[in-house]
Amino acid sequence: MSKKGAIILAGGMSARMGKNKALIEVEGKPLLRHVADKAAKVADEIIVAIGRTDELDRFAKVLPPSAKVLRDAGEGQSPIIGMSTGLEALKSSYTVILPCDTPLVKKEVLEFLFCRASNADAAIPRWPNGRIEPLQSVYRVKTMVRATREALKAGELSPVNAIKRLDKVNYVSTEEIKVIDPELLTFLNVNTPKDLRTVKSIFSKISAMRRSQPDLE
Repeated sequence: MSKKGAIILAGGMSARMGKNKALIEVEGKPLLRHVADKAAKVADEIIVAIGRTDELDRFAKVLPPSAKVLRDAGEGQSPIIGMSTGLEALKSSYTVILPCDTPLVKKEVLEFLFCRASNADAAIPRWPNGRIEPLQSVYRVKTMVRATREALKAGELSPVNAIKRLDKVNYVSTEEIKVIDPELLTFLNVNTPKDLRTVKSIFSKISAMRRSQPDLE
């Protein structure tokens, strides 16, 4: 597979947290930076899409120099706007889409999804109840650019509306992903203060394990 990209969506209102969750620190660095560091392990280019009124410098200073920060190109509050902003700017053939609030995303899961997207328009995780994870998926950039343009032109602001316009989608069962990520921590979002406490607790346990086992990856 050719060049890989990553788009991190950081333009949400974070209403349930009461402040911009992308910049909330866990284990000494912002949630956004945790996600960017994981993305950098698999992607050749990283774009972070922020809100139209967000300050570029606030985000740029907490990111690796290689990450490019862009304000959402369209108006409104929907992940598809940030997706479109990033997709239009990418040079990669395939890209993973990630929310800024999933600091426990696994590099191995991202690699697996890139592999499953090969020769398809997308690889999208799907839960046993049929629910999908469009914001933690890998897409063929060329076809997803077209799909998001068409959805936005039609006034359809759900990522699902863009996915419906793709010709070949590989849905990946979360049961398959459990082989790589047994607790499915990749999909753990920080939406509420309770979620934040959960994530901090998990990081504390990971840090304790690393201190007791220095060779642990």
